[in-house]
Amino acid sequence: CHRVVGLSRFGSMKRLLPSFAVLALALTACEQGGESVDREANDESEKQELNAQASAKGLSTEKVERLYSQATEFYQKGKFPQAKAVMTQAYAAFEQLPNKDEANRVNFLRELCKTSFQLREDKKAMEYANQILTHAKTDEDKAFAHSQLGSIRRRQGEHEQALEHHEKALELRLEDLGEAHPEVGGIYHDVGITWFEQGEYDRAISYHEQALSIWLNALDPKDPRIASAYHGTGIAYGKKGAHGKAIANYREALAIWEQSLDSKHPDLATAYNNLGVAQDGMAQHEEAIASHKKALSIRLSILGPTDPDVAASYSNLGSAYVGANEFDQALVQHKKALAICLQSLGSDHPSVAAIYNNIGGIHSQNGEPDKALEHYRKCLAIELKSLGPEHPDVA
Repeated sequence: CHRVVGLSRFGSMKRLLPSFAVLALALTACEQGGESVDREANDESEKQELNAQASAKGLSTEKVERLYSQATEFYQKGKFPQAKAVMTQAYAAFEQLPNKDEANRVNFLRELCKTSFQLREDKKAMEYANQILTHAKTDEDKAFAHSQLGSIRRRQGEHEQALEHHEKALELRLEDLGEAHPEVGGIYHDVGITWFEQGEYDRAISYHEQALSIWLNALDPKDPRIASAYHGTGIAYGKKGAHGKAIANYREALAIWEQSLDSKHPDLATAYNNLGVAQDGMAQHEEAIASHKKALSIRLSILGPTDPDVAASYSNLGSAYVGANEFDQALVQHKKALAICLQSLGSDHPSVAAIYNNIGGIHSQNGEPDKALEHYRKCLAIELKSLGPEHPDVA
C-alpha cells in the first residue's frame, strides 16, 4: 500500500499516503513497489509482445490505424491493460508493413511508453523512451522522452537523475515554444511532483502553481491537466498540514474531472481518496467517510476486491470512522485492508504494519489493552525489520 503518514507513534491512525492522479503521472494510493512486482510486470509485457506478433501478420494499414485509435481510447478512459494490449498488437503489425513512416514509429513508441509507465512496467517504459530518443526527428519527441525518463527515475527514487531529465525537457520546450506553452506547464508539473517526493513541499507548490497559471491561460477551463495541477498543489498543502487549502484544491480538481472523465476513472478515485484524508485532518469525519466511500466504489468496480488500492480505501475509510467514534465500523474496514495487503504485499510490508497499528488503536479505544498490545507488537516487529530502528515511524 503506500508509505504511511504517521502522527504520534501509538494510539493514532496511520493513513495511507495521498497519491497523485494518473493524469499527474500517477503515484497510486497503494504502490506495489519492489523488484518482484516490476519483474512480473515486465514478464507479462514480454508475453504480450509475443502474442501480438503472432496475431499481427497480414494486417492492413487501415486496420493498424484502427487498432491505434482503439488503444488511445482505452488509455483516455484509464483502461491501461487494454490500451497496452491493443497498442502492442498495432505496433507489431506496423513493423510488418512494407512501407513504414518513421514519424509514425515514434507515435507508437510514445503511446507504449506512456501506457507502460501507468502499468508500472518501468523497464519497458525506459526501453521505449530510449527508443524514442534514437528515432526522434523533432525536439518535441526528444523532450517527451526526457520527461518520461524523468518520471521513471522519480518513481525509482533517483530524484537527481529525474530532475536532470526534466530540466533537459524544459530546455528543449522553452527554446521552441516559450514560457506560456501548455507543454512547458506539463514539465513544471512533473518537476513539482519530483520536489514533492523529496519532501520539498513549498518548491512543489511553486512548480504546480506555475503549471496551473500557464494552463489556465492556455487551455480550455475543463481540460484535465488543469485538474492535475490543482490536485498536485492540494497534495503538497496536505503534507504541510494546510488541510483547508488542500480541500479547496481537491474540489477544484474534482469539479473538472467529474465533467471530463469517465465516472469510473481511477483519477476520480484518487482525488476522492485524498479529499477524504484532508477532510479527516480537518475533523470533517462524516464528509471524509462519504469521500472514501466514493473512492472505494470506483476502485472496486475497476480493480476488483483484492487490489492494494482497494486496501488503501478500506484503511482510510476505517480511519475516518475512528474520527467519527464508530469503532466497530472502523475495525471492519481495517480488517478488510489487512487481508488484502497480507495477500498482495506480504506480511513484512510497512503498510501491513500501519494497519496493525490502526487496529491496535481501535482495540485500545474499546478498552481491550491485551488485543491492542498484540497488534502494536506486530506493527513494531515489521517496522524494525523493514524500516530499521532509526526510521521516524519506529522511534
